[in-house]
Amino acid sequence: EAPKVFVDGNDEVAEAVINTDGQVISVRIKNRSITFDSYPEVVIVGGGGYGAKFIPSFVCLDSDARVKIGSAKVGTGSYIDCP
Repeated sequence: EAPKVFVDGNDEVAEAVINTDGQVISVRIKNRSITFDSYPEVVIVGGGGYGAKFIPSFVCLDSDARVKIGSAKVGTGSYIDCP
């Protein structure tokens, strides 16, 4: 079961996407009409697992930039970045 994703306490903004092993592999935006002037608090709760982490980004980041800020892809994780 996918855990709930709360963005500033609201679970209607985004949802967790899990793989067949139940691991969070992505966070999908459900409501693209909401904008932020500062980084929102993102909390991933439930689903029977632990350790999922999401780092929001206000800019398009290339691979080197993601590594530099410490959000390098490891294992099954993936990124949703600019189109």
